[in-house]
Amino acid sequence: MPEPCPFCAGTRVEVVEVDVGAWMVECLECHATGPVGKSTAGAEERWNNRQLFPSTGREVERYG
Repeated sequence: MPEPCPFCAGTRVEVVEVDVGAWMVECLECHATGPVGKSTAGAEERWNNRQLFPSTGREVERYG
């Protein structure tokens, strides 16, 4: 189950398919989207575990 939105604290979030084999979580209140995962579970995990910069609330980019 996706956690509430880290940007607006909204609880209306859902996993949506954005391409064949590509999923992401979208907040239905502020329309923020999470990182793309290769499955619904992968998208939820990336949404729930992403790190945000405390001062801006923007997502920390992780490469590799």
